[in-house]
Amino acid sequence: MQSSQTKSKSILDITIIRILLGTFFIFLSSQVYIPLEPVPINMLTAGVMILALTYKKGESLSSVLLFIILGAIGVPVFAGFSGGMSILTGSTAGYIFGCVVCTYFVANMREKYGEDSWLKLAIYGTLGTIVIFIFGLSYLAYFLVSIKGAIIYGLIPFIGPGIAKILFTASTVRLLKNLNARRR
Repeated sequence: MQSSQTKSKSILDITIIRILLGTFFIFLSSQVYIPLEPVPINMLTAGVMILALTYKKGESLSSVLLFIILGAIGVPVFAGFSGGMSILTGSTAGYIFGCVVCTYFVANMREKYGEDSWLKLAIYGTLGTIVIFIFGLSYLAYFLVSIKGAIIYGLIPFIGPGIAKILFTASTVRLLKNLNARRR
């Protein structure tokens, strides 16, 4: 029989591994991108929402925060294998930091209201995307010194891809949940 201390260590080890895997998943997601200026279109937001909808809240938040910390210290984890504080103070900063709030918000909704349908997952994805846009556009307007510029460069090109990422996220999470249910 395992002692409670050994069991706690095993749970901690699994949690750390899940956080590291989550961070790696976000990194991979951010590398799928279209290099537009001043903000690239990438799969970062989809990766973040998939984690928020499949991981425990603390694990998904820790993964996102670790991703940002790694990028801040210069590890090339952001889109196009970029990193450093210049990314976190540049035109994409609001979107990146919005991912933290999105993760917390989406994970809370999932925990409170469940994830029993594709429609709920799509709604969570839509609301999470709105959260990211609020942060991204607010900072981009400050960065560009123009609300109009933020809308032209930071919203309009992202509407179609945003909808596609919401559909992709909801479908991927539903598929993962179904596969996991069959496995049991």
